[in-house]
Amino acid sequence: MKQSFVYLIKVRRRKKRLPEMAERNVTWMKPAEAARHVREPELRKLLLAVGRRFGDQHEHSAA
Repeated sequence: MKQSFVYLIKVRRRKKRLPEMAERNVTWMKPAEAARHVREPELRKLLLAVGRRFGDQHEHSAA
């Protein structure tokens, strides 16, 4: 089973190069969009709930 972690953070800017870039794939998107990209039903529910709770006001989320 693959583990997924979801963090709701406010980002002002992001470095283009990170030390762990070879270990991770980072894509920034709104929670509702992220929900369309995940297979796990519980993670999808969590992302949709975050989007509803915060009204997708966050410009992007990391999934």
